[in-house]
Amino acid sequence: MTFAFYFFPSRRWLRRLALAAWLPLAACQSLPPAASLTTIPGSDGARVLDALALGQRMSNAGGDEQKRELSHAQQAYNREKSLENRLNLATLLALPTPLLGDETRAIALLEPVAAGSPGPARDYAGYLLAHLRDRVREGKSARQLKEQLDALKSLERQLIERGGR
Repeated sequence: MTFAFYFFPSRRWLRRLALAAWLPLAACQSLPPAASLTTIPGSDGARVLDALALGQRMSNAGGDEQKRELSHAQQAYNREKSLENRLNLATLLALPTPLLGDETRAIALLEPVAAGSPGPARDYAGYLLAHLRDRVREGKSARQLKEQLDALKSLERQLIERGGR
């Protein structure tokens, strides 16, 4: 007797199981392809994808290229305070690299977008704002813990000095 015989007493069960596993896959193939955000140039979705691509490219880039791109994004934003320039600059400032990271400026740039009309740009800004606020909160917590540790070390040194006398 085989394994299948013990768990599937008849071949009908095995056929039903195969059909149940195959039906969801067949249904997925009959769906039309989802509309791509990049098919509409200049849309908010395309701007968000461009900002994400910029962030991905710069997270893997060298220091000189990061500085150059940040300078370019700042100049573009100073020239024209458009949604695209705002998202690009905020994305670069939100990267956790020492050269680019400036959470407070990124938050200031993203807050008006997150409060704006619904759409991909607002969703992206909201997501990035939540992430940045968490990082700021964690940074404050880490600084507080470091200050407490330094105070304890100082107290320990004082106790050792008193014990040595």
